Amino acid sequence: MAILDEKLELCDGTQINCTTTETSILGDIINLGGADLNIGAGTPLELNILVSTRPTSAAVLTLRLYTHSTSAVASGSAIMTFQSINSSLSAGTYIFRGRLPNSIDRSKYIGLVGTQSSETDPTGVLDAWINLAAETDFGLQPSVNSC
Repeated sequence: MAILDEKLELCDGTQINCTTTETSILGDIINLGGADLNIGAGTPLELNILVSTRPTSAAVLTLRLYTHSTSAVASGSAIMTFQSINSSLSAGTYIFRGRLPNSIDRSKYIGLVGTQSSETDPTGVLDAWINLAAETDFGLQPSVNSC
């Protein structure tokens, strides 16, 4: 595992807590335009999303990466949509491990946003972080759709 930078961490043991048709921010919002955030000009950014605790309900959570010019990320634009999170995913499963779009450097704020399919809270826990180099042990990338 790569060395993690606290400023590039979206979720750290974050409980999934969404309601039906509501877009909820999961974890932290990263300010890519912050004066104290020097992540390397021209360096590709890698996003990692890990299920740390298996969801226990039948609810399906759709997870997206949003960007916005202000910290109101949930009212911004989805730039990536990821594999749905549901009770079939076991702890330790990566939902996504791969490169962020090159256009991400034009974004000021980014955050993970979830919308769930039913009233039942999925109760899972996520970890998500950005690093500057690909993890060394990942295999084939799960499905992802660019928005």
